[in-house]
Amino acid sequence: MRKSRFVRRIVPAVVMACVLAGCGSDSADTQDASEETPLTSESTEGTFAEGYPLPDCSEADGEPCIFNGFDPSIDGFGFANWGDTGVIGVTEMIALFGRKKVCASGTGDKCVMYPAAKQWADQVNEAMAGGHCEGMAVLSTRLFLGDDAIDELDPNAGATIELDPSDRNVISAIEMWFATQYLDPVVSAYKAYQKLTPTEIASALIDGLADGSGYTIGIYSEDGGHAVTPLGVGFVGDQVAISIYDNNYPGTVQRIMIDPDQETWSYAAGTTEPSAPTGGWEGGTGTIELTPMESRALPAPAPFSEKRGKGRNAAKNQTVLVTSPDTQTIAGAVLAMDGVSYDLSDPKVTPPTGVTVRPIRGDTLTSGSTVVDIDTDVVADYTITATTENPSGATVPVTISVDSVGAPRIMMRADSPSDGSGVARFSVDDSGLVVADTTDDTSAEVSIANGLRESTFDLDDENSLSIDTDEDGVATVSLFDEEGKELGSFEIDDETEDGSVVYSDVEYDPETGDFDVTEVDGEAEEVDTDFLALVDELVGEGPDQGVDEGTEEDAPEDEGVDEGTEEDAPEDEGVDEGTEEDAPEDEEIDSGQVDEEEEY
Repeated sequence: MRKSRFVRRIVPAVVMACVLAGCGSDSADTQDASEETPLTSESTEGTFAEGYPLPDCSEADGEPCIFNGFDPSIDGFGFANWGDTGVIGVTEMIALFGRKKVCASGTGDKCVMYPAAKQWADQVNEAMAGGHCEGMAVLSTRLFLGDDAIDELDPNAGATIELDPSDRNVISAIEMWFATQYLDPVVSAYKAYQKLTPTEIASALIDGLADGSGYTIGIYSEDGGHAVTPLGVGFVGDQVAISIYDNNYPGTVQRIMIDPDQETWSYAAGTTEPSAPTGGWEGGTGTIELTPMESRALPAPAPFSEKRGKGRNAAKNQTVLVTSPDTQTIAGAVLAMDGVSYDLSDPKVTPPTGVTVRPIRGDTLTSGSTVVDIDTDVVADYTITATTENPSGATVPVTISVDSVGAPRIMMRADSPSDGSGVARFSVDDSGLVVADTTDDTSAEVSIANGLRESTFDLDDENSLSIDTDEDGVATVSLFDEEGKELGSFEIDDETEDGSVVYSDVEYDPETGDFDVTEVDGEAEEVDTDFLALVDELVGEGPDQGVDEGTEEDAPEDEGVDEGTEEDAPEDEGVDEGTEEDAPEDEEIDSGQVDEEEEY
């Protein structure tokens, strides 16, 4: 039996939706387009099923039904999602965060990036080895809504389906929007929707599509995370069908099926049979969510800061990011605390209170990366270890970083053994002290980005490094042997005498006990001012780029407010996304409570 609450809540919105979206006879014309041979690309092996027809609300017979007019054969990309290391550079970083957050110096077409910004960009690029689905889902939606202009990206393209995958502006835009899934406003938005049941997700989607709002849908399984574009909702038999554009399957309509009685969802990707095996793409509450387009305003608060708040306890959150540039590798993590280990790569494992796990949405169904948010008000001491899963059993590179305002950004790179065991790990205590080490027979490169400086140290399996930061922003790095004896230490100031960016290679000399330091100045990189002008046209001016959201002075007094200004927060503290329209109406559902893990 269908859940009557679902039907009652969405029927009023559907009447308006048929007017706004052109339900009825107009949908028959677009349905014909979906029955043509679907497009494929050279980057995709094989062919796809024809997919489902576009939603036709004229045959709903009073059942809830909505279609916003998005046709994947026109409004989707003509090429499939792909897995490859991204190329986000200084230009895309400035577009995301503003020049003052990214550039330590330089004007116009020149920029010397802060080391922490460069580290962050490198890891986001690695994460795209798992696919670009988030960027494709966002950009296709923005183009459909008119938030971005197709002719601005490519004057020769009349529709999204005609955009050239080799066009640098197209790729830059996809990768820039991919990166927004890491940002606080976006995380805050989709985490609120993760609290809803699948039918409540469908109800909220109907209301939003009726209002002309745009969304992406995130789904999660043992295969990782995937982002798709919703275009309609309706009943098929006793199940609710969310029609989507899945960028893994160009030119076709796919469906996420929801069982209202069981509050479960399933996705038989690339097929036209709802009963076909889903390959693990199924779940319930917490494994499907919405992200409204309005949460992706740019420039956005940066998850790093060139001027970090003084003192180790300037921020209560730490963010651990695990990535791999290998296109066949799932990069995950194991968390150990209070004598218990949690495999955070397993979606069936519930992390402890104060810990939130986010698989990166980019899925080509072969690889992925992981973000772990740790609330240090709740979690005092922990150890987190990077792990990899690779079907070939080959040794693959893996990167793990820990980032929090008030401390340096620390990143380790290592080669993961073929058995997939953990290789590089951080141990963090309640004072903010970070210890970096590796497992047996593994060496790593440790890079510590502190303000204007980055120091890199080669670490073998017999030693460990501790990183402690004082109230003046100076990081003291100490080297220990396997017995725990301190061998020596060196300091990394967050400033330089002339205000330039300095990169250092640090090498320990066991004979003298000294550290040999080789320094080079950071080089200016070329900024594509034409692309920045294009982004300004697409997204508007955004917030003041000179505001440093990463310092305590700029943080709102209310820690429950995420985006950095109290004006953006709704009066009702139970609503998260910034507008009541996007929040589900059911007052029984705590759909908008913001987790305290949101602030970086």
